[in-house]
Amino acid sequence: MRLLAAAIMGAAAAATPEPSVAVAVVACGRLAGEALFGMCVRSLRGPGAFAGAIYALTDRPACAPATTTVAAVRAERGGLFGLECRRRAAKPSRPPAQVPVRVEPRCQQGASILYKQLKMRLLDVVREDVVWYVDVDVVAGAPVGPLVAAALAAFRDPATTLAAYDEAAVTADAHDRTRLLREPYHGGVFFAHRTRSARCLRAWGARVAAAIPAHGRAVKRSSIRDQPLLAATIREGACVVAPLPPATLSKPSRSTIEGGRYAVLNHLSRSSRLKGKRNMHNLTRAHLARLGADLLGVRGARGNWWAAPAACAPRGGDGGGDAGEALVLGCGDG
Repeated sequence: MRLLAAAIMGAAAAATPEPSVAVAVVACGRLAGEALFGMCVRSLRGPGAFAGAIYALTDRPACAPATTTVAAVRAERGGLFGLECRRRAAKPSRPPAQVPVRVEPRCQQGASILYKQLKMRLLDVVREDVVWYVDVDVVAGAPVGPLVAAALAAFRDPATTLAAYDEAAVTADAHDRTRLLREPYHGGVFFAHRTRSARCLRAWGARVAAAIPAHGRAVKRSSIRDQPLLAATIREGACVVAPLPPATLSKPSRSTIEGGRYAVLNHLSRSSRLKGKRNMHNLTRAHLARLGADLLGVRGARGNWWAAPAACAPRGGDGGGDAGEALVLGCGDG
């Protein structure tokens, strides 16, 4: 009987389809027009061998890589942003799904913290069972299948609402160890579940939105960071995080670059490590050139190769948004 029961349970498990997984990246403002946007996506398709949907949330749809589903963030008068999903195709087979997004008029629209709120709204855009958010300065160096499998395994625990990296486990060379206490989880790569992560992402987004009014028009120059706010959301119990395997994420250093030791994912850190000798990681131009050559096939790189202008296609037609249904991103009522 036990063998029969085991066989039945095994057959039921085998009959249950694996959850569908999609990647989402956000590239707005100046970043959308830089080469790194396309490099991130191509690395996921190439070395990463990811064959699923990749959603690109961007205010410059013409710069989105051709293999993405574009969620176009469109600026309108009054600070309204319409978020319209469309597949890159000459003749779309169906009308694009639309998710309008409002940014309050008095906000500085170039502030990255405003655009970062989009990653807390991914479940309003992505229709797959699991959405995997990736910062555009994270590139794949090996097949991502084992990492995706680890995330799906984490969601088999019904308590798990988010799968993310433990920051201390992936940042061995942190110069400010106290930051790891304030920001225990890496907000630049995470997996969210369609039915279980909504409350977590909503609470995280609410904390970010609430932090913005205090800065008013100076929000563009503010130091609002979403990772400490994620930590606060976890402490209040809105998110239960399962750690991702730390060996699958690398933050390149002098020694890893010189030894050619890269991971499944590699966080190049647009705001830190790619600044080279201007920060404490002390990466030279030679290190950065080798990093581009090893991971992305950039040959004869000069200067800031990651910030080179992207090859943007001609702009397509515009899509509208219903202001009455808009999601609110921005300064709030304060």
